[in-house]
Amino acid sequence: MLQNSKFKIQNSMHGLAALPTIVIIGVIVLLIAVALVSSGLIENAISFGHYQSQQAYLTADLGAQDAIMRISRNKDFTSAGYVVTAGSGVANITVSGTGTKTIISEGVYSNKTRKLQVVVNVGVCNGGTNDGNACTVHGDCPSGGCGFGKVKQVSWEEIMN
Repeated sequence: MLQNSKFKIQNSMHGLAALPTIVIIGVIVLLIAVALVSSGLIENAISFGHYQSQQAYLTADLGAQDAIMRISRNKDFTSAGYVVTAGSGVANITVSGTGTKTIISEGVYSNKTRKLQVVVNVGVCNGGTNDGNACTVHGDCPSGGCGFGKVKQVSWEEIMN
């Protein structure tokens, strides 16, 4: 009988020694799972922020295109500020200058902002020169001369806020 109880005590000691090992393995598995989930959440937040930034850029681009269209229709067009809405995005646009016009278009989407600066020449044809009233006509200039009404893009760049 004494030997039988000794056997029971040894068996219960083996189970007691396995418990810390199981707990340690469980904690390690839990830490790995938490790391994977948090990594996925961080990656998702970064990806969503990138998407919002792209949408803000596209909204700014739309605003710049709108300003160019308005300048094409009215060569004297300037504006201290107007707004174009595109879905959930908003473009705030200013147009300044006379012969050379500077367009600033700031696209805002959610909490992201991107800004473009576009410079265009008004009344200048490709291949021709426009120096006041005199125009050298060649290339693709219309027969009426360079002042007839081309809008030519000089630069298109993103600027920092």
